[in-house]
Amino acid sequence: VKIERLIKRQRLEDRVVLAGRKPYEETLALMRACDALLLTSICEQVPNVVLEALALGRPVIATRVGGVPEIKSANLHLIDRLEEIRDVLNGGIEAVEGDTITEDYSLAKIAGQYEALFARLARRKTETVRSTHGTERRTAQR
Repeated sequence: VKIERLIKRQRLEDRVVLAGRKPYEETLALMRACDALLLTSICEQVPNVVLEALALGRPVIATRVGGVPEIKSANLHLIDRLEEIRDVLNGGIEAVEGDTITEDYSLAKIAGQYEALFARLARRKTETVRSTHGTERRTAQR
């Protein structure tokens, strides 16, 4: 309701559509047809919808919550207050070519990051067990 009032107050009815919940394929089709995606959440981790819109080459305006600021993309416009939406739109919002979001968040890259994390954690556990028992023998990992 707050965002609907803000849209009216800022006279953005002709530029902002609140589409609501849609099936996945329809959501992707809507994102492809839009000039930009707007995410006004107050609580998020790393929202897939933002990554999907960026992967489709669409600019995203999103609130600075959770893991959203950690997403590195020239097409991501972070805001602190809803009133900043109009400023971003009036400043002109167009997709920046050459964004590396699909490479940065590819399955292969993310899986590699998890593998490296697990390897580091396994090494730490082995080192902790060695220092606790004062021995150099390898200990079984769980």
